[in-house]
Amino acid sequence: AINRDKVKLRLRFMNAVILSGTPKKMYSMEVTNLSAFAVTITEIGLHNTDSTNKVVFFAPIMSNATLPVRVESREQMSAYVAVEDVDTNLKYKDAYAKTACGVVVVDKNLPQSLSS
Repeated sequence: AINRDKVKLRLRFMNAVILSGTPKKMYSMEVTNLSAFAVTITEIGLHNTDSTNKVVFFAPIMSNATLPVRVESREQMSAYVAVEDVDTNLKYKDAYAKTACGVVVVDKNLPQSLSS
């Protein structure tokens, strides 16, 4: 039962378009809880590649929720940030989500405009 006690998350970084009103280009981070129990997501953002290892946090737009957010077993949450709110002068190595218990999950599949 050791595996049942482990935090398991899947993170996907995606492009999105919000269609209500004027269409707006966004980045989306989808966190799926694959654990057998609920987890609390406390941080979502991007790690940049410079030597200071700065972290750029999303100011997430979510359905009537703000961080931290509790994600039940087998459920998911999504956070969005406007493309123009991400500093493209920096280059990023990955997108990440962090739980209240300190588990960090990353997605290295970033758009070329952010990672090269």
